Amino acid sequence: MKGISFQQLWEENKKFCLIVGGGLLIFLILNSYFVSGSKSAAEKLNREIKAPKKGLESQVASLHKLLRDRYNIERNLGEDYKEVELALLKKFSMRPPGVKVPEVKKNVEIYYGEKLSQIWKGLSKKKSAFSLACDLPQQLSPQDLEIETNASQLFHLSYHVELELIKRGLNILLDSGMNKIERFRSQGEEEYNIKNNETHKIIYQKISYTAYGPYEAFVKALNLGQKTEGGFMQVHLRDLNSKGSKDSTRLRGVLEFSTFFLEELQEEEGEL
Repeated sequence: MKGISFQQLWEENKKFCLIVGGGLLIFLILNSYFVSGSKSAAEKLNREIKAPKKGLESQVASLHKLLRDRYNIERNLGEDYKEVELALLKKFSMRPPGVKVPEVKKNVEIYYGEKLSQIWKGLSKKKSAFSLACDLPQQLSPQDLEIETNASQLFHLSYHVELELIKRGLNILLDSGMNKIERFRSQGEEEYNIKNNETHKIIYQKISYTAYGPYEAFVKALNLGQKTEGGFMQVHLRDLNSKGSKDSTRLRGVLEFSTFFLEELQEEEGEL
């Protein structure tokens, strides 16, 4: 068979090859354009979708960390505030937290009569032991304190605080060297609300004594009032003069003894 050269094959099929080759070239160009363009568009769209998601996730993560850190700070501050509050109440309140008032199971008048007898017996022992020349006031009775027979536990808290003021006030005046102490006078109670506290209120309680003695005795009474242990108590000298005394070295003064305690608020009847 006679051989066919490439030149002869090309000449015979040139038109066909150009048509097929041109079509293939156009196909490859169009395919490359559309496929790569679509792929690029898809990748761009995917990035645009993921970008806000990543930004939102980052914001949520940052916010979560901020809240977690702030929560830990606030929790620690809250615990510190509670510790400071308890420490202050133990130091300054006449009735520190956790110290409950004894439940009065017997007759109220008998119960408080016994408490008052204990106070006066202690004063008499001290007076005899140290040979103190002081005229003590007559022993008080439950009626002098205006104690109610059907008093609630909250009133008993107030009575116990008043008894403590009476006891400590008399001991201070006796220890300071007073010559005479008259019967106490109740100055009543004052109530104060506590800011941002809906569970407790402050009760400020005061009593006063009229006492006779030298100037040094009144100075000593004020100093002893600041040093006495057993809860916070203020001592104020409300009046000092020589009226009612022929002896110029014997003065007459009114001393006020005051303290405070926390009282738990009771929910009103019918309140949900």
